[in-house]
Amino acid sequence: MKQVTRELALSSFSHPTLEELSVTLSTPTPQFSRLLRNFPKLQYLSVHVLGQPAKLPNASVVPLQPPTSLGSLTSLRIDVKVDSMGLLNDFHCPSINTLSIRVKPGTSQVNFNPFDFALRNIVDFVQKHASTLRSLEIPGSRVLTDASMRTLFIGPSCLQIEHLKLDFWPFTSTIPVPQTVLPTLRTLSIGIFGGYQEKDTEYVARAHSLLSFIERRAQLAVATGAASRDGLEGNEINQVERVSIRKYQYMREFPDVKVSVLRRKGVNVFLLLDR
Repeated sequence: MKQVTRELALSSFSHPTLEELSVTLSTPTPQFSRLLRNFPKLQYLSVHVLGQPAKLPNASVVPLQPPTSLGSLTSLRIDVKVDSMGLLNDFHCPSINTLSIRVKPGTSQVNFNPFDFALRNIVDFVQKHASTLRSLEIPGSRVLTDASMRTLFIGPSCLQIEHLKLDFWPFTSTIPVPQTVLPTLRTLSIGIFGGYQEKDTEYVARAHSLLSFIERRAQLAVATGAASRDGLEGNEINQVERVSIRKYQYMREFPDVKVSVLRRKGVNVFLLLDR
């Protein structure tokens, strides 16, 4: 396995057989994606951006260059401030199956909502790669709004997602989960990457929504845990086989009786207090 993990002067570095690359950038730059053409065999890419653009992005601006195609890339991990999420527009990864995006708070500016801008970039990227994407992690997702997070899961963009990790569950008992959301989901982790930045006043509604989602999925799946058919869409629906929850607020809303029933139906529920 060939691997490079350091800050690199990529403009003077080329390796035609390199498979893994971890890069730290001081600020996002459009030249970075073009330099990745020096690594045609790249399968794993991790990008950590320390700063943010000198000029904040405008939601109406179209990228000036086409995205760089990384044909061999299967795993992409990005750690950026919310203002720099436009970096995703620079990549096209036709073979990607694993995406991890750590979102950090950025700069607030009048007439500019960086959170919505970031979410739209994430949604666009996921939709473009929906046919191959199987695993999605968004640690730091609490900096994004509930409404914008829901747009990520309503529609065709995540139809193939099997493994999902989020800071919080974006649906509530008053905004129910559509039956067709995440039909192929098998494992779900909530709160595994840290706590809320502010007090969550809807944790009860979130927990009830999450519990209902898991219970309904268990009922839809056949007793063996194999995929069942959704009569409305004809799509296969998987049973959620593993649920890990580290939100202590959520844990209080998962009664032992219901957890026991879910476990008997083949759903491995883990309530983990990591304090």
